[in-house]
Amino acid sequence: MEPYAVIRGDIMTIARREFLKTTAGLSLAGTLGAWPATAATLAGPAPETAFGFADDRVPMNAANLCPMPAAISEAVARFGRELDRDLSAANRGRIEAMKEAARSGLAVQLGTGADELAIVRNTSEANSIIVQGIALRPDDEVLLWDQNHPSNSLAWDVRAAREGFRVRRFSLPPNVGSIDEVVEHIAAAPGPRTRVVSFTHISNVSGFRLPAREICKALRRRDKEVFIHVDGAQTWGVRDVNLRDMDCDSFSGSAHKLVHGAAGNRAPVRAPRNAWPTSPPPSSASRGAATSNPPSKARGASRRSASATTRPSPRSLKPSPGTAS
Repeated sequence: MEPYAVIRGDIMTIARREFLKTTAGLSLAGTLGAWPATAATLAGPAPETAFGFADDRVPMNAANLCPMPAAISEAVARFGRELDRDLSAANRGRIEAMKEAARSGLAVQLGTGADELAIVRNTSEANSIIVQGIALRPDDEVLLWDQNHPSNSLAWDVRAAREGFRVRRFSLPPNVGSIDEVVEHIAAAPGPRTRVVSFTHISNVSGFRLPAREICKALRRRDKEVFIHVDGAQTWGVRDVNLRDMDCDSFSGSAHKLVHGAAGNRAPVRAPRNAWPTSPPPSSASRGAATSNPPSKARGASRRSASATTRPSPRSLKPSPGTAS
C-alpha cells in the first residue's frame, strides 16, 4: 500500500499548512507530553515543517518506517560530521557516554534497569535476539499469536525447522467482547510443553491491542516458568509502558516510530541482566504448572530484587556471543 497521501489543492478542504501544523503538534505533544521542552525543540518555530517531507505528500504510515523530525535528522548528520573530524578514543568516548545517558533515560521511561536494556538497530533485530537466544529442546513448544509480526513469527518457524521444537499459534475469536475474554482465551492456550509465549502488544495487521499486563499475570498464575516475550513496536510512544508492572521476561520496542528517534538505531530490547546463563536448562520434565511446581525460595528472592524480573535458567536465554548491547 502506498504510504503517502498526495495532497491536491483542488480537493483538499483543509489548507496543507494548517493540517501539518495540527498533526505535527499533536504527534509530538502526544508522545512527548511529559517533556514539553523537548517537544518544543523538535517542533521548532514552524510545526508544519517539523518533519521536513515533501510539500505535496504527507506520510500516513506509522507501522514501519516513519519520517524523522528535521531536528533529529540534523542531529544525526552533525554527530556523523563530528565523528568524521575526530576519530580519537576521547571523542568516541564522549559519544559513547551520550549513548549510555540515552540508555538510562529509556530505562526510566520503560520502568526497567539500564543494565537490562540494549539499543539495537530495529525491532526486528530485537525480536531476533530473543528468538535466537532462548534455550529450547526438541520436545518444547513455542506459542504465538497469529497476528505477530514476521520477525516474531516466521523467525520462530525457521529456528524450529532447524532444531525440531514445535511452534503453535492461537487466534482470537472475532466477536470477543471484553478484556477478560481475551485474557481467559490466551491463558487457556498453553499446553504442557509450552516453554515460550510470544505476542505482539498492538497488531500491525489489525490494530488490535492485547492487554499485555493482564495476559502476563494470567500466564504466570498458570505456569511461573513460562518465558513471555512482548513485541511492543507499535506500543511504546502511544501507550504508557512499565515493564516491571507488565511482568514480561523480554520486550522489544521502536525508538523510531512514535518516539521520534533516529532511523537505523531505534529499538530497545529488554531482558533480565543475568539472562545469559552458562548452565543448560533443566529437562522439560522438571517444568510444570505453578500449582504443582512452586517457585523456589531463591527464585522468589530474585523476583523481589530491585532490578526487576530476573528469573533462573528455566526461563533464561542461552549464551549468545556477540549479542548487541
